[in-house]
Amino acid sequence: MKQTDNSYWIRKGSFIQKESDGWKVLLKMEEKLSTPAGSLVEQVEAKNGYIIKFDTTKKPVTINIVMADEYGKASSDEALIKWNNTSGRFEFGPPVDEIPQ
Repeated sequence: MKQTDNSYWIRKGSFIQKESDGWKVLLKMEEKLSTPAGSLVEQVEAKNGYIIKFDTTKKPVTINIVMADEYGKASSDEALIKWNNTSGRFEFGPPVDEIPQ
């Protein structure tokens, strides 16, 4: 819905990966965050979507995410989501100090 630098305000989205038998959803960002294994975290519904910011200086890339209000501003605590190569799925990382706007 809105982009600034590496920040995006989205209503719904997914991270997907091409597999030999089709596309596999790795992370869904809808009313709640989920992976194929289930809910990523217990949370209230994100009625106005999320603000996501990619940190490409980290390997693997990390995603900072907050719930958005109706104006596209942060309305929750920030979470850090990163890919775990060992488990083969997205997981929450330690909290960060900066909130994407």
